[in-house]
Amino acid sequence: MRRNLIIACWLLWFLLAGALPAYANNPPAPDGMFGMILIFPVVLVAWRLARVQTAAKGRKLRASNWLLLTLSVLTLAAGDEICIFGLFYLLIYGIHRGIQVAQRGQGKKRLALGGAIILFTLFGLSNYMMSMDHYPRYPESYALSNLRDIATAEETFRSKSTLDQNKNHVGEYGKYGTLDQLVQAGLIGQEQVTRWNYRIVVVVSGDPARDEKEFFAYASPVKYSPSGGWGIRYFVPGGSIVDALHPTPPLARHTFAIDESGVLRQADLGTSRPVTRGETRKWEETPKRQGL
Repeated sequence: MRRNLIIACWLLWFLLAGALPAYANNPPAPDGMFGMILIFPVVLVAWRLARVQTAAKGRKLRASNWLLLTLSVLTLAAGDEICIFGLFYLLIYGIHRGIQVAQRGQGKKRLALGGAIILFTLFGLSNYMMSMDHYPRYPESYALSNLRDIATAEETFRSKSTLDQNKNHVGEYGKYGTLDQLVQAGLIGQEQVTRWNYRIVVVVSGDPARDEKEFFAYASPVKYSPSGGWGIRYFVPGGSIVDALHPTPPLARHTFAIDESGVLRQADLGTSRPVTRGETRKWEETPKRQGL
């Protein structure tokens, strides 16, 4: 029975801390949600340790209190502006419970336990606010999106004869542009060159005798990680505060490449290094669901 209860609690934590926020537009990181949810067990443990004497509550008052607490947690999972209600209510709830433990508890430890509830409530709220800007990202998805944008920009650059290499004020049709030229032409943003732990490189080549040009672009991790997933800090309350004070790049594993054919390819090289066109032609194609 106890084992089933523990499993049920873990499933509930995953639902509230991970699954529900994943559907929000601006969700908190799991550690932010987890820290706020932990306010309830912290209150219960401190309440028992302090042996607080409580008066009997009416059913309606108890039901309304649980309803407000449930709504608060759901608004926290939703993120965005709606989370203000949940933050305000849980702040009042934690401070109120802390004062009750300090006033109604038995022995000298009631003051320490009441203060611990209030401090943990403030800690959970602060970490939640930080977690709104430190939600675990999928850098590989951003790398794929950037490579697709670059391929589109190259076709636009070529078809509109953007390049004027001989300075005769006449665009040269069929020529692809370098990364700097694409940025200068306003076809891609400067932030897309290095973003979300991926470095973008564009190589322009071809056979000048036939007046043909080719382009080849690849995205390699700035910091390679075999796991390619979320760091442990995203699941430990306070992780978002640590990440804000000591930011680290998100984890990335695959290297991606694209050329004028428009085919995205990927490979796990076991490290982060420069690659060549010929090498990437042997890689597997990126699944469409992963290629956005």
